[in-house]
Amino acid sequence: MTQILVAISDPQINFLLERVLKSAGYSILQQQNSAAIKRVIETAAPSLVILGEKVEDASGLELADTLLRRYPAVPLLLFVSQETPALLKRVLQMGVSDTLCLPLRSDDILKAIQSSLEKQERRREWVLLESRRATASLQRQIGEMETLAELARSINSSLDVDSVLQAVVEAAVKLTNADEGSLLLVDETSGELYMRASRNFQDEFAQTFRLPIQDTLAGSVMQSGQPVLLDENTPQKIKTSYLVHSLVYVPLRIHENVIGVLGIDNRANKIPFKDRDVKLLSALAEFAAIAIVNASSFSGTEAERNKLGTILAKIQDGVIVFDQDQRLVLVNQMAGGAFRLAEGNLVSQPLRDVFSHPDLLELVESNGHSKTNHSEITVEDGRVFSTQITPIADVGAAITMHDITSLKEIDRIKSDFVSTVSHDLRSPLTAILG
Repeated sequence: MTQILVAISDPQINFLLERVLKSAGYSILQQQNSAAIKRVIETAAPSLVILGEKVEDASGLELADTLLRRYPAVPLLLFVSQETPALLKRVLQMGVSDTLCLPLRSDDILKAIQSSLEKQERRREWVLLESRRATASLQRQIGEMETLAELARSINSSLDVDSVLQAVVEAAVKLTNADEGSLLLVDETSGELYMRASRNFQDEFAQTFRLPIQDTLAGSVMQSGQPVLLDENTPQKIKTSYLVHSLVYVPLRIHENVIGVLGIDNRANKIPFKDRDVKLLSALAEFAAIAIVNASSFSGTEAERNKLGTILAKIQDGVIVFDQDQRLVLVNQMAGGAFRLAEGNLVSQPLRDVFSHPDLLELVESNGHSKTNHSEITVEDGRVFSTQITPIADVGAAITMHDITSLKEIDRIKSDFVSTVSHDLRSPLTAILG
């Protein structure tokens, strides 16, 4: 039920209004002083206020001005003793919905109330509509930011460049409501542009797509490094069987070099693209370029890592690398064979869970705590290794093992030879000396 706050000091007018309003189905709230009126508006939220020209502790006009400033969404009717042009002008400037004046007639009262409530409803609907429009725009921007954030997470967590580039193209089509999307890169063999990723193109068309750089829109983006925005009433030819009404191409840059083009187009839909779409596509192109750089860097790093791994695996010295928590980083083939380790991935395993040789563990414990960083270790098959531990800043330490079994054998033979010769030389002298 619609609530109306009546704040008029005259009891007869109050009685008349109460009878008329209740008979029309309205709920009545009555107050007589300004503080109570404000409290009721804040707590009960009446749909309309009827205010007298005077209340107990204030002028009705001054209170009306205060209420309309504080509660502009609440329609207010002002009851006045006499409607003069000056008064009407003043209340109109204040924002009063309507005025009531003696003699009061039921129809006049109800019409004024109904008219004020309808105006307020139209105002409320307009505010809601504008709020929806603003919210829709905000929601669209939030959606765009969430998509960009998701792409950023994909780039940081995935080294599969094809899946990232496909996600970029799909995001471009989704965020711009385009019919199609494509990401073009240069074929180093032919010098033409080919589709590395696409959305809503037929597979055969995408796989066989080739576009020269000279005298093409995509080629002009490659050459100038500037975006292209196309909007035509008649379809424009990109290449044979590829006609579009509207199109956006933006460059993919790595440093100052343009390596490709990200594009969206409308073939069936004649809605043009806007500058906002160009900016959005440019942001997505940056993600694509970052993904390509990351993939290239990882590929180079992986190749160097594999090369280093091959070298360490094939050298004749044993190598053991562990981190600052004494977890294994590398055990090459020679070291694994010397300690007869089972084949398998030992990376990140605790060193003490893998190695049990006491001399090796003693050398590990001496790392950084002793001047001795060298030891000779004899393994189970009898080989002897000259073993050295070297701290590595921010990594841990490396143990190198050089097989000196042959040197130890030569040293033993030399010692035996010297001992034999000494014995033989002493024997004749002993006999001669008696």
